[in-house]
Amino acid sequence: MRIIYCGSSGPLSLLPFQALLSAGYRISAVMVDMPWTSFSRLADVPVLIENDDSVAALAALHDVPVLPWSQSPETNREAVEEFQPDVLLVSCFAKRLPEALLSLPRIGCFNLHPSWLPAYRGPAPVFWQFRDGLTAFGITLHRMTSRLDAGPVLAQSHVVMPDGISERQANLLLAQAAGDLLVPALQQLAQGAVPETVQDESRASYQGFPSATDFHISPCWSAGRLYNFVSATCDRGIPYTCEVDGRVYRIDRALTYQPSGTASLQLCGDELVLPCNPGVVRLRLWTGQG
Repeated sequence: MRIIYCGSSGPLSLLPFQALLSAGYRISAVMVDMPWTSFSRLADVPVLIENDDSVAALAALHDVPVLPWSQSPETNREAVEEFQPDVLLVSCFAKRLPEALLSLPRIGCFNLHPSWLPAYRGPAPVFWQFRDGLTAFGITLHRMTSRLDAGPVLAQSHVVMPDGISERQANLLLAQAAGDLLVPALQQLAQGAVPETVQDESRASYQGFPSATDFHISPCWSAGRLYNFVSATCDRGIPYTCEVDGRVYRIDRALTYQPSGTASLQLCGDELVLPCNPGVVRLRLWTGQG
């Protein structure tokens, strides 16, 4: 099976690619969203650079050709067509593939999406699942169509998120599940047709990239939801706002929480004890500029 893999940096691209290599798949080429100058330097690096979590670096280590994304659709089509792929796989790739690429592979193009589709379509599903207070996220392998994240589903699994997990740790768990999902699905594709389930549009939702207003938190949330959302997303460096009794507090991060019980609102130095619905969360106030 001739496979082209489209990815970037980070675990959601890297770990499924590693799973394919570990399963013995020979990847024909990797397509990445990176400049030609960076691509040309990879040929001069004989070993994987420490802390480099890019698919391009791992591909170079395994002598897999790397195809930098071009601004020219025709250049991209010709680069992919040269390998006559059976399957094109996408995981955490920043570019939207045009119809000219989607129609090239013999078997089809497939995307790994970190949500239980059709819910949480769009470019930042992990953020929104945390914001909505989910504790079991999803990973979905689906056929790509001209509509973003809307193609038929081949396989799905749930991933339970522990309390206080960071966004990167969540991505690692999702990426591991993606690799576990991808390898057997490819084996089925190689043997013949895989049952595909059309997505239920009545259950579909789409969210774009978050803005500053999406970092507003509310004491009406449960303490667990508030704690886990802030814990997951605080490394983005954006202050959270929380309004209580007409006063707006700016929050840096969450420290602890208890899922039940009551407490009064308390401000102690740079810490805020916030009663929620239900439970109580202890937060550190934002001391940065801006």
